[in-house]
Amino acid sequence: MAEFTDFKNGLQNANDYLDARHHLTGTSALGSDALRIVSSAEYSFTLRELLCGLLSGNGIKMPNVQICLNANINELLGIPNLQAELQDALGQLSGAMLDFMDHTKLDSILGRLNGVLAEAQNVANMINFCSAPVDPIAIPNMLENAFGSFLGAGQDIINQIGSIVPGQVCACIGTGGFNSNVFNGGILGTIANNIDDINAGTLGQSVIDSIRNDIESVNSTITNLISTENNINGSYTMGGSQFATPDPNCNTGVGVMHNPAGGSIASNARLSSSLKSLYDNFAGYPVRYQQKGSSSEEAEYTEYPNIFHLLLDDEMIALLDADDDPNPTISNQIPVYDYCGNIIGYTQDVQQRETQQSAGSTPTAPNSPGYLAGGLETDQGNDAENNETVGNTTVQYNVNSGGGTVYIVSSESSQLALQTNTGDIVVRSDILTTWIRKSTAEFATGTMQDYQQASVTFTAFGENVNELSGEGFVVKDGNGAVSRILVGTANQIEILNPDGKGGNPTIKIANNPIIPGIESIQIPKGTTSQRSSVPASGQLRYNTDLNELEAYYTDSSLWQQLATLADVSAQTTQIINVGTGAGTHKQLNSNNEHEFRSIKAGGLVTVTQNTDEILLGDNLTLTSVGGAQTLVNGRFNNELQFKTLTSDNGITITDNGNTVNLSGNEKIKYTQFSTTNDTSQTVTFNGVAPTPDPGKTWMYIIHVMGGDGPNASTRRGWKIEGMVQNASGSDSMIGTPITNDYQRTTNDMFQTPWTTLTSYAINDIVEHNLILYRALQVVPSDNIYPPPDSNSPVGRWAVEYSGWNAAVKILNGDFVLQVRGDAADTVYWSIKFEFIEL
Repeated sequence: MAEFTDFKNGLQNANDYLDARHHLTGTSALGSDALRIVSSAEYSFTLRELLCGLLSGNGIKMPNVQICLNANINELLGIPNLQAELQDALGQLSGAMLDFMDHTKLDSILGRLNGVLAEAQNVANMINFCSAPVDPIAIPNMLENAFGSFLGAGQDIINQIGSIVPGQVCACIGTGGFNSNVFNGGILGTIANNIDDINAGTLGQSVIDSIRNDIESVNSTITNLISTENNINGSYTMGGSQFATPDPNCNTGVGVMHNPAGGSIASNARLSSSLKSLYDNFAGYPVRYQQKGSSSEEAEYTEYPNIFHLLLDDEMIALLDADDDPNPTISNQIPVYDYCGNIIGYTQDVQQRETQQSAGSTPTAPNSPGYLAGGLETDQGNDAENNETVGNTTVQYNVNSGGGTVYIVSSESSQLALQTNTGDIVVRSDILTTWIRKSTAEFATGTMQDYQQASVTFTAFGENVNELSGEGFVVKDGNGAVSRILVGTANQIEILNPDGKGGNPTIKIANNPIIPGIESIQIPKGTTSQRSSVPASGQLRYNTDLNELEAYYTDSSLWQQLATLADVSAQTTQIINVGTGAGTHKQLNSNNEHEFRSIKAGGLVTVTQNTDEILLGDNLTLTSVGGAQTLVNGRFNNELQFKTLTSDNGITITDNGNTVNLSGNEKIKYTQFSTTNDTSQTVTFNGVAPTPDPGKTWMYIIHVMGGDGPNASTRRGWKIEGMVQNASGSDSMIGTPITNDYQRTTNDMFQTPWTTLTSYAINDIVEHNLILYRALQVVPSDNIYPPPDSNSPVGRWAVEYSGWNAAVKILNGDFVLQVRGDAADTVYWSIKFEFIEL
């Protein structure tokens, strides 16, 4: 207020702040009012330091990743052309992201830590006390269960939503739009890769479906993680003691719902403490039960000492009646040391009395169907949130009151996933409408037909309709509404009551109408048998059997043609041919006769003149040419049949529209041919000799077979292996090729190609042009000497073998495979060339 001022010049200490006089302008508090000030409660120095850190926003690890993802999701939701399905999915992702951010707030974290602390303290109090002992979970494991968000599971969720490029976390917000440059994976990474289509509103359905599925998976993961971390439980088994004999009968009165397994030990401890406190306060108040059917004047009552006799067995009431033992357990802690003298723990030494144990017996499970509340959840005391999950969709909030439940959901899919009862209310936050569940006995379709809409969200159009002052029909024009009336066309369409005010509008054809247009009008048509069963004068139709216009005449009670072909012929001076083919009509001669051209057979076309038709046929036959396998199967009636191509042995058949391509593995080549002389021949495959491309290296295996005919008496084979490389367009061998020669068993089967710069000793064998030569004298390494086949000088070389042969070599800088037959035989060759490339 105006008479008070804040501390413009700062404060010196807390007393200045608490003292009432410092809050007044130029006055001081008088009388007892001076004592009515806030009492001072001083924090410890450390606590105040901690509070200063929190107030300044320092000391905690900043949620930069969460803020980055949330900001970019919100930017995506603001794209003008965002498609509806993608917008709905991103809206659900935004809600899940907000849930995760709320779950990682400091107060939520401290709440879970307090939950772990309370559970640990209560577990410690109950160890070895109950007749059936508590089986505790280790405190580190409880902490891991409650804080998976910070132990890897949370990071996995972040990466599923949007994996961020290293070093870009703090640069991903504040760009004024979705920052597609910082995401390299996850849902936002997929969106970044398709951001142009998203901005244009043209993202493909398959990509939208993929993004929706990923978002549903992330939403489910977040919901399950939050549920798991909020469910703080410190024991594998709860233990317990039995104080009352299980009732073998089924309780027929109203019973107490309780499922101890539905909560933690801490939540059960809370119930125990509350039960004891309430019993001590209310045990002295009796309650009455009025018998059904008795009037107030002659009421018959059953009286109970207190309300707890209607809630608990007598044995439990006896425990509540017992006084608490005021003597605490006093014990000393004895340190436990490791080998290095470090304290690693403590043991407890009870000084005042022996460790106590429950007086109850080991419990036996009742056979009543109401045991453990029939398996229903009855305790939510250890849950930190109000959210729940139904069918992998998030219920934002639900309230139960008076037997009915109110649900708040954000989408139609979430609404349909609910298990609602008759009369439940569902509020849709996405469209701001309310729905009531119809009778579940009558409506169980699993669709929106099971609900009755209770409220409507008025858009700008609806508000405009409410304000519209015109008359007639309401039409939506953008977001606005306009009134319209039906308007007819003079001499064509007549409209009665065009604005609908006096009743339903009536549209009819005007009397003596004028039919607009320049092309034609279509009248009814049909066969003779389809004529009207109730003919009337003036009926007009086209007879498709007679190909004539006809009308019904009442004077003759007959359908009669309006014009015959003879009438048309008499009135026509010229008949024309239509279409682009050869015309059959030639001319109208001087006798007013139409002349038509005759149809004559020619080539493979046949002409047959029947009584009512001229039949055009053909003499077409199919013949295969060439000596190869025929593809023609034959002709069936007017159908030309061809055989289907199939393949095996690595051959691929590709239909290229106008061509069919047969292809195989380019690194495996086959060929077959024959030779009739003893000249060395270079082998090609489809006309090409195989050689590596520049910069490539091959390791090859070549199989060569030769035979002198189908019933060959002579068959010979070779397997050649080696490596060849192409350096800058010139081929060279790597090492010496290895030839397995299956036609001989002598030492000369391992052939060495002859070169000019190599010296040879006596009896050395070389191969030249696929003929083997033996050195008869020493041959020096001198390029002036001719090859062995010149035998110059005489006596230098002798032919060792001149039969069939196969070898690889470098010829004029090119890698080639050559074979050699003989002049006396036709040698049939089969060759397989196989290589791998580096």
